Amino acid sequence: MQAGKIVTYIKPLNVLLDIAAITLLGNYFFSSLVHNDVHFWCYQVIFWCAIAYFSKYYEAYRFTNALQHFYKVAIQLSLYLVAITGFFVFSRPAIYNVTAVTGYITMLLAVSAVLKISAYVLYCAMPVYHPENAIIVGDELLLPSGERSRLLKAFLPGAIPETTTQTVLAQAMAFAKSGNVQTIYCSMAQTTPSQAYALKQFSQKEGIALRFVPDNITSPLKSLTIDYFEAFPVFIAQKTPLHNPALKIFKRIFDIIFSSLVIIFVLSWLTPIIALIIKLETKGPVFFKQGRPGIDETEFICYKFRSMGVNRNSEAMAVKNDARVTKSGKFLRKTSLDELPQFFNVFLGDMSVVGPRPQLWYHNNEYKGHIHKFSDRLLVKPGITGLAQVSGYRGEINSDAEMQNRIRYDVFYIENWSILLDIRIIIQTVVNIFMGEEKAY
Repeated sequence: MQAGKIVTYIKPLNVLLDIAAITLLGNYFFSSLVHNDVHFWCYQVIFWCAIAYFSKYYEAYRFTNALQHFYKVAIQLSLYLVAITGFFVFSRPAIYNVTAVTGYITMLLAVSAVLKISAYVLYCAMPVYHPENAIIVGDELLLPSGERSRLLKAFLPGAIPETTTQTVLAQAMAFAKSGNVQTIYCSMAQTTPSQAYALKQFSQKEGIALRFVPDNITSPLKSLTIDYFEAFPVFIAQKTPLHNPALKIFKRIFDIIFSSLVIIFVLSWLTPIIALIIKLETKGPVFFKQGRPGIDETEFICYKFRSMGVNRNSEAMAVKNDARVTKSGKFLRKTSLDELPQFFNVFLGDMSVVGPRPQLWYHNNEYKGHIHKFSDRLLVKPGITGLAQVSGYRGEINSDAEMQNRIRYDVFYIENWSILLDIRIIIQTVVNIFMGEEKAY
C-alpha cells in the first residue's frame, strides 16, 4: 500500500481508538454508577467528538510539532472534563463521584497522549510527510523554522542574482520531474496567473499535489469564505468567526456549562460570605447593578458585588486611591472577586466568559466617534475577562492611546476567535489574579 494511502487511515484510526478508550475507561470507572444508563454512554462519545471537531483536535499538518500535539490533548481533556462534570452535576447529581471522574480523566489523559503522539510518529514516518518530498516555490516566508527548513528544497526568485520567477518555475518543474517530489507549495504573491496555470498543468500531468499559498502578511483571504455566483466562484467577507452559527452555538454551550459550574461550586457558598462582609461594613445592597452597552449596543444590566459606598457617583470609572471604594471593596477589586456575579449575566446570555469588557455608557458614546474600530467590539457579547485585560489594559483609562491599544486587542480577539484562545485567556486571567495586577483597583 502506498504511503499516501496509509496516511489517510491514521486519522480515522486515531478517532476509533480514542472512542474505544473512552468507552473502556468509562466502563471501568463508572460501571457501578451508570451501568445501565444508555444516555451516559452516548453522551460521552458525542461530546468527545463534538469538542474534537470544534477544537480541530484530529487535524494534523505537515509541520505540526510534538509540543502542539500535547497542547491539543490538554485542551481536549479540559473541555471534556467540563462536559463530563456537567453531565453528572445537572442530570445525575446523586451519583456524582469526584474520585471516579478524576481517575477517569487522568487515565484518559495518559491514553490520549500516547495515541496522539503515536499518530504523530506515524505521520512523520510516512514518506509523503517527509519534507524532502515537498518543494517550495516563490517565497522564503513559506519556509518553516528549525531543522526541517534545511531539508526542504526551495526555489526562490532573487536567491541568485538576476533570477526571475519564470526561471525559478522552470528549475522547480525540472527538479520535480526528476526527483521524488509529491507536493509543491507555491506563493501566490510571486506568480502571475499564466505562471500559476502552467504550474497547475505540470502538476496534473506529473501527478504531483499543488498547493497555492496566499501572502502570509497582506492577504485578506483568511477572513473570506467561498461561494458561487452562477458558475463563478466568489469570496465572501465574513466579519468574525462567531458569525458562523455553529461556532456561536458552541461558544454559548461552553458559556452555559462554565458559568453553571462557577455558580454552583463557587458562588453558592462564597456569595453569603461576601454579602456578610459588605453588610458589616456599610449599609446598602450587596449587588451593584448598572446598565452597560452589550452586543449590537443593546443595554443590559451588569452585576457586581458592591465595592463602593451607596449614593456615590457610579458613572465615573474607579481611579487609584478612589475615596468611593470601601475597605472590603479594595480587597474585592484587587482580587477581581467583585466581578463574579457577572457569571449570572453569562448564564442569562447577556455576556460571555471571554470577550471585550463592557464599557461605561459615557465611554462608549465618547470614543465610538473617533477611536478606529471602537464599534467593532459590539459585534460580540462582552466578557468577564478579555484579551486586552490579560495583556495589561484594564481599569482606568488615561488617554486616547490607551483606549486605542485596548481596542486593538479586542478587535484581534474578535477577528481571530477560537475556543483555544478563550481557554488561554481564562488561564492567564487566573494567573494574573494570583500574581497581582497593577491596575486592579
